[in-house]
Amino acid sequence: MRNSESEKQISDELEDKLDKLLEMFPQRSRSELLEVLEETSTLEGAVAQCLLVYGDKESESDPDSEEEEAEEGEGQEPSSMQQEALVRKMKKEIPEYENEVLRDVLREHNWNLQNALGSLLLFSSGT
Repeated sequence: MRNSESEKQISDELEDKLDKLLEMFPQRSRSELLEVLEETSTLEGAVAQCLLVYGDKESESDPDSEEEEAEEGEGQEPSSMQQEALVRKMKKEIPEYENEVLRDVLREHNWNLQNALGSLLLFSSGT
């Protein structure tokens, strides 16, 4: 019986993580997100993986949806996990800047990764 309770607890935890990912990435299917969860050991890792894998594809395929989401969620900042994932992604693109600088630039650009990257790249090429 103890093993059954342990399995139920694990599946409940997995279900909770999956629900959180579905809230953050509603455009992705349950099976896609479950696959990401199975590949990572933490929810933070799964969020970061989703941002890396799905983030660019979504913005390239439908730029209008990004504008609509920005208008709907105006004034709302992403969760700290999402913020850190964006900072890490930006750090991979522009490693010469400190995380705090990247975070500040992202904040100035309302956490829009493409705009923040463009701004920093433009700034760094001009100096």
